[in-house]
Amino acid sequence: MRLEYKYIVPISQIDCMRQQLMPYCDFDPYSKKNDGNQYTVKSIYLDSKNLKDYYDKMEGVNRRKKVRIRGYNEVTENSKVFLELKKKIGSHVYKNRATIIYSELQNFLETRNIELITTKNLREDAEKFLYHYSRGSLSPMTLVTYEREAFFSKFDKTLRLTFDKNIRFKKADNLDALFSDDCYEVVNNEFFVLEIKFATGFPDWLQKIIFSHKLTRKSFSKYAESIDEVIKLTRNSFLTDSKYRTLNV
Repeated sequence: MRLEYKYIVPISQIDCMRQQLMPYCDFDPYSKKNDGNQYTVKSIYLDSKNLKDYYDKMEGVNRRKKVRIRGYNEVTENSKVFLELKKKIGSHVYKNRATIIYSELQNFLETRNIELITTKNLREDAEKFLYHYSRGSLSPMTLVTYEREAFFSKFDKTLRLTFDKNIRFKKADNLDALFSDDCYEVVNNEFFVLEIKFATGFPDWLQKIIFSHKLTRKSFSKYAESIDEVIKLTRNSFLTDSKYRTLNV
């Protein structure tokens, strides 16, 4: 369980904020081993035909979830992807995550063969993913991609900060879209999303940095934003449920 705060920050402030953080934070190991201390995050979001998870978010339902498949950087023969179930209850976030080889992903979803999750202690997380995948008859909806800089506090390893920038997305009809990197429908370079994830406290030094940039917390969902824009772009060809038609005729 953790708390998660989000802020929308003008991209012009990113260098200043990074400099302010570095006396208190280190880049996480995965950021350090990539050029520019950043890596690319690619997520296919799954939802039901009537977009239940999207509408739960838009209507502010207290208990809601996201189901996604996440990969990083470029695809290779042995690329691993992550089956993620993210639940939110009020302000608290719970996450289940299991790893699978990308080449086995389609077979896993079709056969539900839990033996394909080679790390045995992650199988329970994979089963929770499968439960929601099957129960909701979920299918790919959108691909959201961005570059991420990630930091850990030097003083509290449960405190993690991320800069998500160059956010782009497109409609995703199948799992093959995960590592594609062209024909994005929206690219946003005007701001980045600062996410602060913590379990034990929000330190004074961080509060001062937030205050110096005159930031206020925002409710921001990359998945919801991507669906909003896809609806605008494709109108009634994207969805067929009656609720959608009511909103857009």
